[in-house]
Amino acid sequence: YMINSYNKRRKSRTEGLKEIKELLVHEQSGAFYSFPQLIGCLPSSLDFCKMALEEEGLAMVPGIAFGQDNCIRLSCSVSDETIFDGLDRLRRLIERLMTQ
Repeated sequence: YMINSYNKRRKSRTEGLKEIKELLVHEQSGAFYSFPQLIGCLPSSLDFCKMALEEEGLAMVPGIAFGQDNCIRLSCSVSDETIFDGLDRLRRLIERLMTQ
């Protein structure tokens, strides 16, 4: 049951991330996490995650912690509802940053 549940969440998260054109997402086959790349004129991963937390209440891990300052780390070990809400918040933040 749990394997199917996490696979469904990972698929939902990955599909939602792929809809955001300012992110480059690689399909993962079994991880709880996504590690999308920030593309375009987005700030460093640390600045981006700080803005996400302060402006949208969205907690992510900056990719710089893993040696990739142009990436962010997201989890799917939360409910479907939380994943979809997080994707909406992430999309709003990126849209604001791209129009500034």
